[in-house]
Amino acid sequence: MDHLTLKALKPTEYAEAADGYHAISSTAGAALDRIDKQITATMRKANKGEAADAALKQLRKLSENFHYTQVECGLVAAALDGFSAEIAAPRRRLNEALDDAEALAYMVNTDGTITYPAGGKNQLTGEPIPGGTVLGNNGLITGNDTGFQSPGLVPRSPQLKNPNPHHARAAEIADRIAHAVREAQEIDDRYSKALNKLKAAPGLNVDSKTWADAATDVDVVSAAASQYLQDQIPLDSQPPTARNGGTASA
Repeated sequence: MDHLTLKALKPTEYAEAADGYHAISSTAGAALDRIDKQITATMRKANKGEAADAALKQLRKLSENFHYTQVECGLVAAALDGFSAEIAAPRRRLNEALDDAEALAYMVNTDGTITYPAGGKNQLTGEPIPGGTVLGNNGLITGNDTGFQSPGLVPRSPQLKNPNPHHARAAEIADRIAHAVREAQEIDDRYSKALNKLKAAPGLNVDSKTWADAATDVDVVSAAASQYLQDQIPLDSQPPTARNGGTASA
């Protein structure tokens, strides 16, 4: 994650993707209800024998498939919703910092450093104090001022104050950019971990092991976006395997 990536990112696209997964989850839930409450109940009343038992077994498998789809798509939707909402804040702060830099005619470089112009006056020579380039401090690393004195100096080091009046303002904007990128990277890492967990292999058998893994999926997404889960994860008190005692093949 860098400031160019964060600036180009569109949170609404992730929210729209979440809506798509919400729709799939809802469709799967409706199909699950119809199988469990209508089709299966009707077949039990109307049919007897081996053929009916075999058909009911297949319906249980289909029911579990739909339930698993409902749950996992709900989790994906929650993760995407959470990412969309959280990433908007650092992106907004980044854009505010970039706007401030533009208003002051400071150049924001591709690496996130800011180049500021000459300003003020050298008391000895009367010449303008040269401009420079400053790297923001994101709170974890120390920023370096590559435009004044030694490149290893901290921009606002109490041991050496840069007399160029643009320096402090440029350093402050650079810090805001660095903080925004750091926050966005943390958010991206957290949700990437959750979404990477929500993958199913082709031909997945939905059995007790699968539901145990689904429970882990819930924990992973909860860790990333717990505030978004309350009304979005359609988990029953028991998985279908516990209700019906069968397995399914997706």
